[in-house]
Amino acid sequence: MTGKTPENIERFIDELEQGLKTSLPGSKAQYKMAPELRLENRHGYYRDAAVMILLYIKDGTWYIVLMKRPEYAGAHSNQISLPGGKSEESDADLNETSLREIKEELGIDDGRIRVLGNLSRLHIPVSGIEVLPVVGYYPGDVSFNPDSAEVAYLIEVRLEDLLHPRNTREKFRTLMCKLVRVPYFQIGEEHVWGATAMILSEFLEVIRKGQSPPNE
Repeated sequence: MTGKTPENIERFIDELEQGLKTSLPGSKAQYKMAPELRLENRHGYYRDAAVMILLYIKDGTWYIVLMKRPEYAGAHSNQISLPGGKSEESDADLNETSLREIKEELGIDDGRIRVLGNLSRLHIPVSGIEVLPVVGYYPGDVSFNPDSAEVAYLIEVRLEDLLHPRNTREKFRTLMCKLVRVPYFQIGEEHVWGATAMILSEFLEVIRKGQSPPNE
């Protein structure tokens, strides 16, 4: 939508930042979008990782960006995810991990990103990682230059579409030879499910608790 004023933008960002500092919805919100069957950890340990939910304004409305990973020999081949990855020794903390990863994967100026806070950590058993979701805001026009080795293509998602109940759906999939119910977000032709959907579920609950509608 059009007609955003600097005051409305700053109020929304400030309220979101404050909401991330208060009591988070946590696993209760995450598991609203969890498959009925979650795989067990094959590794016996969890390695730290971080992903980023990046907010920005495009054509007068709020967006976040997702990415389709290319096909490769790994647990998350050909899946839709948030930009991010495993921590490295050179990272000061997991916020820095998320900034480094989004720069490497999407080719944007991470120095312009304002980190607003963190959501609840989430274990991803299939790959043996524990993810910290980081929420960031990119002011002004954002230009993506994705790394083709890491990103098959980008999916720019309007926040109001994610918030709309019609785009929260479910289907049945076969996991570990069992037919299970899988909630997902319908974004155009894409189905966003699994850990990414669980992280977005908590994020949207934090948004809904705020006072200022994001489409002002």
